[in-house]
Amino acid sequence: MNHSTCKPYTEAELARQALEMLAIGNVAVRRAQERNRALGIANYYSIGGRIVSDVTTQQRAVDVPQRT
Repeated sequence: MNHSTCKPYTEAELARQALEMLAIGNVAVRRAQERNRALGIANYYSIGGRIVSDVTTQQRAVDVPQRT
């Protein structure tokens, strides 16, 4: 069975496509992060194996209701 419908790509074409997909993903992530911030939802990241947030500790303390 011959699958000649797939054309061979050069390394340059594959690299260009990969960069294009990466750019699309980066834009989508930035939009989602901005939407989360507008809604007051923290964004979390793993940096060097540590989980960090873009919301400061003081801001979280203000937003979290205290138990009485």
